[in-house]
Amino acid sequence: MTDGRIEFIVKGWETGESGSLKVIGRVGDVPIHLNDTFDTLCRIKRRRFPEESGDEPVVECTRPVSLRVTCIQAYDRPLNVLSQGMTGSLALEGSGSEFVAPGWILCRGPSC
Repeated sequence: MTDGRIEFIVKGWETGESGSLKVIGRVGDVPIHLNDTFDTLCRIKRRRFPEESGDEPVVECTRPVSLRVTCIQAYDRPLNVLSQGMTGSLALEGSGSEFVAPGWILCRGPSC
């Protein structure tokens, strides 16, 4: 997915004291920078049969969000960029955070 779309696969989340959202997961093929924004939250249909493994992912559900990255952390230290394929956490602010859950993908750019 090198089409400029940023993605973050959510594995876990927690809410902060001020109501902010912290998501834990993995970056897709495009690095995520501090102050980047996500505009879509999507869920990919699970594959149920081995013969589906080569098929393109099928988007099962999408929701509009407007979430800005306010903090990036990995290896117990703050970062300005979370590079492609890295795992870490993102602190997010904005609207739509109530829909974020493990297994969903935060996206920005060409549709999920």
